Amino acid sequence: MKIISNAILVVLCGLFVSCTKWGNGENSRLTQKAKQLLEPMPDSALILLEAVNTAAFNDVENAEYFLLLIQAKDKAGKDISSDTAIFTVRDYFVAEKNDEKAALSSYYVGRVLEEQGNAHAAMQAYLEAAGQAHPLKNQDRLKGLIESHTGDLYYERIETTEAIVHYRKATEHFSMARDSVNEMYNWNAIGCSYLVNESFDSALYYFNKVTEMPEYHNNQKMQKTIMRNIGIISHYENNHQKARDLFLQALRRNTDEQLEVYLFICLSQAYHGLLLLDSATFYIERAMELCEQMPDPPMSSIYKTLTQIEESMDNYREALQYAQKQIDYLQNTYEKYLEQQLAEAKRKYNYEVELNKNNHLTIQRKNELIVFLIIVMVCLAVMLLLFTLSARLKKTIIRKEQKINTLTNEIDEHRTHVIFLEKEIEQNRETIQQMKSEKSAGMDEKNEGIDAEIKIREEHTRQLEEQFMLICSCMLKAHLEICKKYEFFKNGLNPGIHGKTIQLINKFFYGETGKINWETVDKLMPTLLEEKIKKKYDTLNTNEIRLCCLVLFDINKNDIVRILKIGKNSIATMTYRIRKKTGMEDIKMGLAHLLH
Repeated sequence: MKIISNAILVVLCGLFVSCTKWGNGENSRLTQKAKQLLEPMPDSALILLEAVNTAAFNDVENAEYFLLLIQAKDKAGKDISSDTAIFTVRDYFVAEKNDEKAALSSYYVGRVLEEQGNAHAAMQAYLEAAGQAHPLKNQDRLKGLIESHTGDLYYERIETTEAIVHYRKATEHFSMARDSVNEMYNWNAIGCSYLVNESFDSALYYFNKVTEMPEYHNNQKMQKTIMRNIGIISHYENNHQKARDLFLQALRRNTDEQLEVYLFICLSQAYHGLLLLDSATFYIERAMELCEQMPDPPMSSIYKTLTQIEESMDNYREALQYAQKQIDYLQNTYEKYLEQQLAEAKRKYNYEVELNKNNHLTIQRKNELIVFLIIVMVCLAVMLLLFTLSARLKKTIIRKEQKINTLTNEIDEHRTHVIFLEKEIEQNRETIQQMKSEKSAGMDEKNEGIDAEIKIREEHTRQLEEQFMLICSCMLKAHLEICKKYEFFKNGLNPGIHGKTIQLINKFFYGETGKINWETVDKLMPTLLEEKIKKKYDTLNTNEIRLCCLVLFDINKNDIVRILKIGKNSIATMTYRIRKKTGMEDIKMGLAHLLH
């Protein structure tokens, strides 16, 4: 069973594949045949294209198929106003950079817009198509069609000068493409443009140019068109007999009802010029009968002709009535035209309003995005700056911590040395005192040796005191340097970062208060310095004695202000009082002997 089911599945798959291939091959055959019949038999080409199944087509095949379909419909005279898919086809070929088909699809975009009555958009599409087709070679027929339809749009706007320019370009392209039919149409269009301008000689020249073309004699539609146009010129030149003959010849060749109406009106006007009023009335009535079946009849020309006929027959009342009808008809037509223009303007206004809203929203979003990007960039710049400053600050912290450690080690060494010096000085002083006592109680022959020993020990003690004072001065300056480093940590950093270092400095130098004052500095002062100053200058108060001690050790004013907690002006006042009480010109020079 399993083998049989598998065999059936394989057979079905083969049938499906073969059917699919056959279907695709049939579609390709129909498309190729339609391309061959597009120019000679567009109706047949359209039937073939409508039979094609596009379900299996890819994007390229769909675009090419629809472009071929709209060509067949346009050449067959079908309505293409609803074939807006050509816009997507045009965009596809432009994106694919297929210049030839992009130009052709742009041309048909213009044709669709023209059929929709959107002359302005159609003009833009034709101009775009002309730009795309300009560099192409062997596309003279397409270039001629673009220029011809551009001329038609200018002709409808009564801008005949511009229309003639484009018609001339079209005839050149059609001549190079050997398309005599379209070349003939554009020569006729140039003649009609001159006819509108009432340049009858120029118009007649181009109409005769059409009659000289070989294809003219095989084209009945063009024959009756040229006959009617030359007849109009003859009528305006008051050659009513020639005009009548030409109109009658055109009427005999005519098969178009709409053109037949215009020929009846022209014949009526020609007979009126010949004063054959009955014939004029007959043809104008025939024209009125045909107008009842037309969607947009030329009633203005009919009323004008009836007015002229009635006026020639001295029926002035009827002539006035027809003239009034003509005026009413023209007024209604003008009002409809204004309504259409107003509706079109309103539509364009609403479109522009919506477009402006969308543009405003787009600009607003772009502005918001720009502001957001600026904020992000500023934040990044600030973060980068903070990171740089933080890196520099870390380096500074490391340097200052190293400096603090170095100074702390120096102070520890100095303190050990100071303790040693204090003990040695004290021992020397005791020894000197003992020797002086022995001298006073001893014999005369031994006094000379004791005096020499006392002098040696006093000199040694003096040297030790000098060394002691120097070490105390170094300790005090190192202490003040550490204070400055500490203030950097305390004021410039987050205490949490280097809290251990700050706590160590507080505990080591300032106790639990964490403040620099005289008590902390006094620990580094020589023990008897204050007593010496007080003993010699007993008139000095405590702050003045402390100021003298700090001046002796070269402590600057800023540090003195911080230690004594007084202002700079108070230091100047205190210095003045010290000088007055002691009679010294310079405090440091006057007290220098106390250091020895």
